Amino acid sequence: MVKIVPRKRYVFLIGVVLVALGFYIPKLLVPLALSIVDLIEKSIKRVDTGLLILAAAKLVIYQSVKGLPGYLGVFLIAESIETKRGSRKYIKLILPLIIVSAMHLMVNKGVDKTDILVPLLTVIAGSLLIEQMSFKGDNIFATTIVVAQLAFGLQWLNLTPWLTNFGFGSGDLATSIQIASKFLVGDKVMNFLGFSFCIPLLVTAVITTKLLAVYMKRISDVEIRKEQEVELERMRLQAEETRILREMHSLVHDLKTPLMTVQGLSSLVEMATSEEKVRDYCRHIGNAVDKVNEMISEILYEKVRKPAEIEDLINYVRAHVMVKVEGRKVYFELDDNLPVLRINKIRVARAIDNLIQNAFRATSPTEGKIWIRVRSERQGVTFEVEDNGVGIPAEKLADIWTVGYSTRPEGSGLGLAFVKRVVESHQGTVEVESTVGKGTTVRIWLPEEVANDQNIGD
Repeated sequence: MVKIVPRKRYVFLIGVVLVALGFYIPKLLVPLALSIVDLIEKSIKRVDTGLLILAAAKLVIYQSVKGLPGYLGVFLIAESIETKRGSRKYIKLILPLIIVSAMHLMVNKGVDKTDILVPLLTVIAGSLLIEQMSFKGDNIFATTIVVAQLAFGLQWLNLTPWLTNFGFGSGDLATSIQIASKFLVGDKVMNFLGFSFCIPLLVTAVITTKLLAVYMKRISDVEIRKEQEVELERMRLQAEETRILREMHSLVHDLKTPLMTVQGLSSLVEMATSEEKVRDYCRHIGNAVDKVNEMISEILYEKVRKPAEIEDLINYVRAHVMVKVEGRKVYFELDDNLPVLRINKIRVARAIDNLIQNAFRATSPTEGKIWIRVRSERQGVTFEVEDNGVGIPAEKLADIWTVGYSTRPEGSGLGLAFVKRVVESHQGTVEVESTVGKGTTVRIWLPEEVANDQNIGD
């Protein structure tokens, strides 16, 4: 079964366009064909060998340009199809031969009727070079260079009188040039001229193919190495992140022991004293320890979900932000009557804080402005962080969520990846808009109810 490779549909379409152009090009080249006839007549009348050689060169150019779009088109079409593994190379040869033969029958009329031998040889030689040299035929630039050299070289065979017995040079213009050469310079000169151009061009086509194949292989190797390096760096960063999280979890977990001691001693003091003021202090200490324990649970267990007031969450973020303001202006804009979200408060706050930190780095210490907006929409809450910083180029927006990617040389590339992971774990969405020189806006949307909550710690 023959079918078009999905990722090469554009190659197939370009091939079809070039084949269609191959039917139209001969009409555009009619004036060039007539000028060749005129040159042949002038060379005979003036007994001018130079004019005849010019006519021969023009004929080679005419025939090559006339056939080149068709050659390129059939090679691209052949490269874009997919067949059974064993028959692929035969289809890639047979299909171009069929298409070129059909084109020749339909186009071969008018001023210059030519034989089909050279077009078929061009297709066969081109297919062999592209296939045997491990050369990708869907590289239009490289294929054009090789096929053009083949076409120009093989067209000289039509002007070689010695090859007429083998079927070459039966076209009208080629025959006229050969007859004129017998009258002016003899067959030996045209034989020498034909082979002198044909052989070097064919050798050059082979050498060019090898060089291009080596060049493309090196480019491919470099791209593979770059991809491997990126993947290794990503894996290294993930391992580093895992190590840091493991150490942090271990450290945070160890905090529970002294906290339990503090809470226990506080309870003993409360029971041992009769002074109301001391007992009140002990209750405050116990409440503070309970809050710290809750925070530790949210850090240790990613899937912890507890009801959180948005105002409390933003106040928690604000406490971290205001320490770093320096000369920048930071604006908090919150809607009224915001719903209560069931979230991991520490992780969500950390995600928002990461976005604000990025905004700080992107803005000027003296003229920077950062807006933190919170509003209720789509049965959830949207957190928006906007800055007037340097912005992010459009071509890099897709990479900013990748682990290890950073626009700063000293950056770890973990911040935005953490943001995306936290948002997605809450079944929310995150999106970014940015204009270079104007600033960046990041929006996080979290739903009011998250399906399949484990609600650990409730």
